[in-house]
Amino acid sequence: MTTQRSFKARVRARMEKTGESYTTARRHLINRAAEPASTAASPPAPTEPTAAAAARRPSGSPTI
Repeated sequence: MTTQRSFKARVRARMEKTGESYTTARRHLINRAAEPASTAASPPAPTEPTAAAAARRPSGSPTI
């Protein structure tokens, strides 16, 4: 039994839609799946403290 039946179906659907070969359609789908994982690994640094963080700060402590 095929272990990645749904993936193969997506590849074949892309082949039909774009006219690509199986190998090219598969490569595009694999690369698309890998992109979000690499960008999600490093979230952007916060630029300003949020209101919730400011509310938790003790009143006597200096602001940074």
